[in-house]
Amino acid sequence: MFNNACVSFFDAAHALTYWGARAYIGTLTKVFDKDAIGVADRFFAAACAGEETAVALWEAQKAVYEHAEDRTYVHVGVHGTRATSP
Repeated sequence: MFNNACVSFFDAAHALTYWGARAYIGTLTKVFDKDAIGVADRFFAAACAGEETAVALWEAQKAVYEHAEDRTYVHVGVHGTRATSP
């Protein structure tokens, strides 16, 4: 699950993985719209091409954020998870 809401990680990650989500991606702090769109577009392009979700997220953030300390998204889940259709 990819959640682009500001500070979405803290409440949702535990609950959603507890109830069966294999991976959860959320944010630790506020996220600007243009950055959220950029990360989501790049993440889904890589994930839909078969990249592991954690790697797709890392690559997306690296492309959008110049400085590592600005990367607000975090991934929780099973190592090696790949995106699948519902």
